[in-house]
Amino acid sequence: MGSAAWVLVLMAGAAGGASAWQTVGPPLPEFDAASIKPHETEPLGMGMAGGPMTAARMDVVRTRIPGRVTFSIGKVDAENVTARQLIVQAYDLRADQVTGGPDWLDLDRFDLVAKAGTAAEDPQLRLMLRSLLTDRFRLAAHRETKDMRAYSLTIRKPGPQLTEWKEGYRFAPSQKKGVVGVYRGHGTMQQLAEVLAHDPLVDHPVVDRTGLSGVYVLRLEWKKYGTILSGLKALGLRVHTERQPVEVLVVDAVESPREN
Repeated sequence: MGSAAWVLVLMAGAAGGASAWQTVGPPLPEFDAASIKPHETEPLGMGMAGGPMTAARMDVVRTRIPGRVTFSIGKVDAENVTARQLIVQAYDLRADQVTGGPDWLDLDRFDLVAKAGTAAEDPQLRLMLRSLLTDRFRLAAHRETKDMRAYSLTIRKPGPQLTEWKEGYRFAPSQKKGVVGVYRGHGTMQQLAEVLAHDPLVDHPVVDRTGLSGVYVLRLEWKKYGTILSGLKALGLRVHTERQPVEVLVVDAVESPREN
C-alpha cells in the first residue's frame, strides 16, 4: 500500500430506516435496460505443466479468476462474475451470508450491463439488481439465522469515545504519523458493523452488540500491518469472536438466466 493513506467515506442512510433485507411492501424498482450473457473465456491452450488444458482444469482456473461488480450513477456493470456474487451484491452481504443453491452458482460466469432510467445510486441499484435476479434467474430466497463464528462489536472499558454527529461536521486532517489507512464518515453502530464486515481483511460477519442507538462521527485510523479493526480502540470500541446467530440469505430456487 505504501506510505500514502487511503480514505473510505461512508454515505450513511437515515437512522432507523427500513432494513436492507426488506422483502414486503411496494414492488422493487427495475432497470430500464439490462443485458446478461455468459462470460466467454479465452482458450487457455496448454496447462501449467505443459499438457493440454482439460475442461475440468479450465473450470478450476476459471473459478480462481475474480470477477467484479461495479456500481456507478444509474448503472451496474459486472464482468466474469458468478450468480452468487450478484446475489451477494444485490443484498449487500458477505459471501458467507449467502447459503444454498446449486453448484453452478459458484462455477458459471456472466457479464452484466444494467442501466437505470434515473440517476440512481447504490441503495436503489441494489434493489433493482434484486428485481433482475428474480426476473432473469427466477431467484427465490428467504432469511434465517445461522449459528456461526462472528465478530461482536462491543464497548471497551472505560467507555465509548464517540461524538454525536451533526449536520455540517468537518473532519480535520490527520495529525498522526505513519497512518496508512483512514475510514471517515458518520452513522449508527449497526452501519459501522456493516462497514467493518465488508472490509476485505475482516474475515467474519460483524454484529453490533454495543447497545448504542445514536448517529456518531466515525473516524478510524490504522498504521502499517494494522487493519480497519485497529482503529476501533480510539473510539472506545472493540471486537471479539464468538459463535452467535447471524442473519443469512438462503437460496431456495434459482435457474440459469435468460439472456437479455
